[in-house]
Amino acid sequence: MFDLKIISHSELESEILNEIISVKSVPWDYSYENQLEWINNNLKNNDLHLLLFMRNKSVAYLNLISIDLIIDKVSYKAFGVGNVCAIEKAKGYGKELMKLTNKFIVDNQKLGLLFCKSELASFYLMNNWRLVDKNKITLSFDDSNITSMLYNFKGEYNSIIYNSRPF
Repeated sequence: MFDLKIISHSELESEILNEIISVKSVPWDYSYENQLEWINNNLKNNDLHLLLFMRNKSVAYLNLISIDLIIDKVSYKAFGVGNVCAIEKAKGYGKELMKLTNKFIVDNQKLGLLFCKSELASFYLMNNWRLVDKNKITLSFDDSNITSMLYNFKGEYNSIIYNSRPF
């Protein structure tokens, strides 16, 4: 029923780019040019685009960026999850996309980190992500209006450090 396409940013073709922008334009009211500019300015060649299709129609999207996290002074390879969106709410597209993304993260033996508005945290909690205590994370950018969430880290921790770009 669902088909997930995973495309490296360096291999992104215009047809898939148009599909991505089409999906992203539903929840975020930005012009095609603004969406294209954001993608070109914020994603690097080794970052990944995950596009969910149902019956050959794109229904959800997110991107993964390769990041390093330091948890309790130990360095971990991780994926930063950004731009999670679907063409319609409450149809299960986002849930399916997160299920497949979680599997991809585990299969690649990495952790996941995402930032969201507090009102969206319950969606990610239902998809097995866990909240990060604001007192236990250090970011290189202002985090006053975001909620941080972690995936595929077992056990407790005292500190998380992420010193790179927001996604």
